Amino acid sequence: MSSSSVAATSSFSQVSAHSMGFCSTSSISSPFHGPVIVDRMGFLQSTPRAGGPYLCSLPARTITAGPHYDADTVYQIEGYAAQVLRDLHLEYQGIRLVGRHSKVDPEPEQVTTVLVRMPNRPQPGSWYRATKEINQLLLRHHHHGISVELIETHLFNGIYCSPVESNHSIFPKWRNLAQEIVARCPNRHEWIGLDCFRYGTNPHRSSNPVTVIIRVRKTCESPFVRAARYVHGILAASGEAEVDVLFTKDGTKSFILNPTIPLEATTGSVYPGVSIGIHQSSADCSTLGGFVQLRFKDQKDWNTFALTCFHCVFPPEMHQGDSYLQSQDAKRGLKRWERHPLTVHDDPSFLDIAKRILRIDHPAPRDLKITIKSLTQSIKDMKDTSFYAAKAEIDKGEDGWLPDSVKGEYEAALKWIQQFEKERDIYSKMLKNGAYYLGHVVAGSGMHRTWLDGANRRVAVDWALIKIPSHRIDRQMHEDRVSGNKGFQYSKMPTNPPYHGGSFIDARDELKLYKSGRSTGMTTSAYHGLESVKLDRLKSKKGAGYDLVITWINTIATSDDSYSFAEGGDSGSWITRVDGKVFGILAGGDERLGTTYFCRINDVFDDIKDITGAAEVRIAPPPVSQAKLCRRRALPSE
Repeated sequence: MSSSSVAATSSFSQVSAHSMGFCSTSSISSPFHGPVIVDRMGFLQSTPRAGGPYLCSLPARTITAGPHYDADTVYQIEGYAAQVLRDLHLEYQGIRLVGRHSKVDPEPEQVTTVLVRMPNRPQPGSWYRATKEINQLLLRHHHHGISVELIETHLFNGIYCSPVESNHSIFPKWRNLAQEIVARCPNRHEWIGLDCFRYGTNPHRSSNPVTVIIRVRKTCESPFVRAARYVHGILAASGEAEVDVLFTKDGTKSFILNPTIPLEATTGSVYPGVSIGIHQSSADCSTLGGFVQLRFKDQKDWNTFALTCFHCVFPPEMHQGDSYLQSQDAKRGLKRWERHPLTVHDDPSFLDIAKRILRIDHPAPRDLKITIKSLTQSIKDMKDTSFYAAKAEIDKGEDGWLPDSVKGEYEAALKWIQQFEKERDIYSKMLKNGAYYLGHVVAGSGMHRTWLDGANRRVAVDWALIKIPSHRIDRQMHEDRVSGNKGFQYSKMPTNPPYHGGSFIDARDELKLYKSGRSTGMTTSAYHGLESVKLDRLKSKKGAGYDLVITWINTIATSDDSYSFAEGGDSGSWITRVDGKVFGILAGGDERLGTTYFCRINDVFDDIKDITGAAEVRIAPPPVSQAKLCRRRALPSE
């Protein structure tokens, strides 16, 4: 997809990815109502949106159109769109020539688009006609490769996902309803999972309808309108006729990415909340969660490990072509850990394989390189023509002359440049001497494992224990306690207490939760009391085929301020209460819904005991003096 030419046309599957089927009898208006038609030229006609010949799937990012168009050309193109809208007597709220990118599975390059924000009074037929006429007018004036998109302003601003209140009537029924929907509905072979949120375009989120959201495979091509009606019938029979039903394409993914890193992470200490990467791997990076300690039967001492998600330390399939993974042993280990845990009770050869290929860096070298590149660019930006002109005058000594104001600007810029160069040297030194190596994985859940919790419900587990060499951990050890076991403080917070455990939290809905991750730093959001459902397909014990099994997933909705709770790169972060009490490990999210999912820390600890044989597992406590200080400073817990 070129930014200067449209190489494809829209399909129903793509433009309807956010709404593959919908059913509602509530009185609340919804952006998902109405038929969706895509003509043979790729132009969409629907209630809240029209356009073509290529439209991104929603949600979509809007970016600058790029260097292909000068200001006069942009003005001309936007003028043609305005002319058509006036001729058709259509009101509009804004016209811009922009680049558009699908947030889920983005196009290789931006899609150049005339984007028109329309009033929240849809006129599907007129909007569709307008997009066709704008497109034809642009072609007549030799502006090729530009799509046209008319979109309702509410839908353009975003679709909001927020928790359902615990006093809503569906709350106590949800688990049984989810199981009934999965058991009774036909044609579930394309289903991925179920959620229940308030979902819609109203920025006052409590006004959006409660919606059962059913996620289906990304490869689905056909609508699910009939299925939506069937599910709605099940809800209505349980007294929940006012709850909407929406089918949407799955947008879940692990949160792994590449940002820059803080300078403090180059000191050699271990920092929870800062990046980790797989040693020698081309895979993207994630976050170190924190320190845990294990004690085995008949042992007095605690053993300290770093804890993160297993998918953060396991090379993804697309990166398993790296040279260090080409041995038969490496391939054997990777195949096993797809479905089985890495355990001390296993064949000793697998532990040896893990020691050789599941090696972890902290901070990640790729992040170091990105940070060095960013600092180099900052230095280059500051050394502009005015900087060199001032330097030339200063280099002349007594023969040079500069106004005091210009000299002051030069000296200020020079001070920043010297600071950036000093920082760049520090990052470069760590990259060169390999001091970023953290250790190797000694035990883990495996990639795709679930297990039955104490209530006999199948839950997801995703964890890995990293053994840290003494030269990296000793400086933080205080007998059996560990300093620095808290989220890295990317921003100023009223309190940043050490992580701690104790009795597990029986969280209520809307509990405020916190996390420190390498991509979005320190963020906060509300716990969603209704668990989501992931549908796993397990090989049938009765012969050929598979059984559809429900796995319960804990989720967090986007915070009210619309800032993401987590993005790519934040997997492995620990999720806590305001006082530092650990609640879970962030494992990924749904980019389409804007939600985050995590594993409960009690499920993780129970699985660690089962896999390692440890008698006790705990969050590594801080030194006694630090713990007392934090207790005095900490805010009251929620």
